Amino acid sequence: MHRLLLTGTPLQNNLHELWALLNFLLPDIFSSSDQFDEWFDLEIDDADAKQEMISQLHKVLRPFMLRRLKVDVAKGLPPKTETLVMVGMSKMQKQLYKKLLLRDIESITSNNNQNKTAVLNIVMQLRKCCGHPYLFEGVEDRTLDPLGEHVVENCGKLFMVDKLLTRLKERGSRVLIFTQMTRVLDILEDFMVMRGHQYCRIDGNTDYDVRESSIDAFNAPNSEKFCFILSTRAGGLGINLQTADICILYDSDWNPQADLQAQDRCHRLGQKKPVSIYRLVNENTIEEKIVERAQQKLKLDAMVVQQGRLKEKDSKVSKGEILAAIRFGADTVFRSDESTITDEDIDVILERGKAKTKEMAEKITKAEKGDLLDFRLDGGISAQTFEGIDYR
Repeated sequence: MHRLLLTGTPLQNNLHELWALLNFLLPDIFSSSDQFDEWFDLEIDDADAKQEMISQLHKVLRPFMLRRLKVDVAKGLPPKTETLVMVGMSKMQKQLYKKLLLRDIESITSNNNQNKTAVLNIVMQLRKCCGHPYLFEGVEDRTLDPLGEHVVENCGKLFMVDKLLTRLKERGSRVLIFTQMTRVLDILEDFMVMRGHQYCRIDGNTDYDVRESSIDAFNAPNSEKFCFILSTRAGGLGINLQTADICILYDSDWNPQADLQAQDRCHRLGQKKPVSIYRLVNENTIEEKIVERAQQKLKLDAMVVQQGRLKEKDSKVSKGEILAAIRFGADTVFRSDESTITDEDIDVILERGKAKTKEMAEKITKAEKGDLLDFRLDGGISAQTFEGIDYR
């Protein structure tokens, strides 16, 4: 009997995942995860012995793994570039972010019995605040026009999307926008109607027939559909949108593979233009730490599977580490109530984003192997320090 395993992500978090795949292929040889860990335990100080273990691991993997990246087999595929677009927050968002920190952090840290789930809930609330303040009940002024400019002006990210789409439409691009939250899709739909952009939408609740007809309408020759808004987790099999050349990641996933799969809805066979990825990140917030952690995970995959270097370390996130991420940037937010949304020209913003992207890539590249595989979220910076005030 022969076994074949096809996977796009042989390693996402740690070596236990890799052992599980090998165990499926050859259960007689790779029968014990404990033994596998013992063979390749690189938590030792002897550099020569560590290098020898690395070499041995790759001798073990070589007969069982054939890895082909898209760039290796699709030579004619245009390139893909990603830019981090750092976004400010509106006055309303800042006030809400502060309230969330003040109320929730105090309640969590004052009670040692609170569990990790409660802490993760704060992370979710802060991410909602970054997505749009109107995701919280009672924040939107219902006396205003539901499709008024306040929808854009009260959210830094939506303000940036407005700028981006205006420029992209001028140059004839077509756009995909991905978000983790379906309620953000609802707001994006209102925005599309406000600005008169022709669009399609897919989320996890979309019927198959509607899904297929939306994809066909977007990909049709000379289609008038300018934008396609999707929930990140609704991607996958059958969503081929290679007629778009721009992908906007409205927010980021803890698992970088989910965002990569989203990008590949347009960066795939049949794509005729270079693809640009714009990842929106609220500056000095929890989102910066999420992106940083995701990039570290990608680096781990590159070291183990592609380049032959590895060092396993537990990648589970503790309650304390999540709290540290929540604290990140608190000093900046609490320093001022004023909006940090910039009205600069979009080209200036994108150039700054390219510089930030390069800076973060260099930081990951230059880091010691141990640092790269240390998935703590604090990075030496208190994530509960916000605008000069330490909320610990």
